[in-house]
Amino acid sequence: MKSRLYDNSPTPTARLRPAVTIAALLLYASLLPIATSSLSGGAAPAAAAGQQCCDCHQEVCAETDHRLAHAPFKEQRCTLCHVKAASPPPADRREVPGATFASWQTARDHYFLLPLAMAERELTIVANGPDVTPLRTTLLLPPLVAIPLLSPPAAPPQIINLQVEEIKRGVVWSATVSWQTDHVTSAGVKYGHRQLDQRRFDDEYHGTEHRMVISGLQPEQTYRLVALARDLFGNRTTSAEITFSTRDYRPTPPVSRERAATTAGAARPRLQGEVQQLPDRLLLHLQSEHPVTMMLAAPASTKQREPEHPAMADERFTSLEVCYQCHEKLKGPLSHPVDVLPPSGMSIDRQTYRLLADGRLSCISCHQPHTGAPPYRLARKNQRRLCLGCHADY
Repeated sequence: MKSRLYDNSPTPTARLRPAVTIAALLLYASLLPIATSSLSGGAAPAAAAGQQCCDCHQEVCAETDHRLAHAPFKEQRCTLCHVKAASPPPADRREVPGATFASWQTARDHYFLLPLAMAERELTIVANGPDVTPLRTTLLLPPLVAIPLLSPPAAPPQIINLQVEEIKRGVVWSATVSWQTDHVTSAGVKYGHRQLDQRRFDDEYHGTEHRMVISGLQPEQTYRLVALARDLFGNRTTSAEITFSTRDYRPTPPVSRERAATTAGAARPRLQGEVQQLPDRLLLHLQSEHPVTMMLAAPASTKQREPEHPAMADERFTSLEVCYQCHEKLKGPLSHPVDVLPPSGMSIDRQTYRLLADGRLSCISCHQPHTGAPPYRLARKNQRRLCLGCHADY
């Protein structure tokens, strides 16, 4: 059953939420300067808006006098990082109210596994991409009795086109691996130098186009690699083995993360949706004509929010993209990897080191966005504890 999606006027969005943190290596922690430059834009209007923020967020603003307060926070320029209209990157990106699902991989096809209880509920969808005007729309799911059952596949999934797209050298060596499957599966890899003794599996992502970053590789080494797939009915497949070598590393020029201030003339993504029923879940397939990322939510409440509250920038922008407006130089090879999933087997205290909605590391991981431990506003008391909190074997 396919449901065409129509554009919907923006609705008021969620209030300001604390930014997220996770761990990084000691070298990365030492690279971030304590003194930070200001984002472009009028400081006086931003500060005035920040004073309005403090009328409600008094407990947060009480820390603006901290000696290690982040410059925009100390000056109460909250809107520079948190309000979409004041943020230089895509102005129409904002937090989805009650957001529970996110797919940050830029692709045409996105798959979401939803509880059966979401039948007959209205979903909010935000789609955004490098070549499109951001879209916010809604989709009303049909009643459960009207949703067709997904038939089990006739055979286990097939894995094709397994390849290593890129090898990167930074604080740690990493490789970006990609492949496709003939029907919807989760994704995983096994790899190693002499044996396939390291494993990563992502149960959160489902699709037919797969991409994964494996890190902690060693220089001048040859690695064995296989891809793993498990479909929605539990059928598993392991691909044929390939090899790659970190000797093949070739430096690539940094890619600018800056985006045009306007999307005039860009296409507006057109979406189509198809929902099918599994024994215990719903599978929603959203398809776009252009590669996009997607956020999906069922509103947490029907209560109307105050219309005067500004529309907020989304979590990915406030914890990853906005940092590069001041810290452009930290995109180099000595920075800790961000926008990647933690390595397989790594135990992370999510109360101290939090993740993005889809489990990826963010740019402000080891650094508190407002105030933190000296000298770099760390999430832990010192640099050693910060690193060993995740990298316990170093």
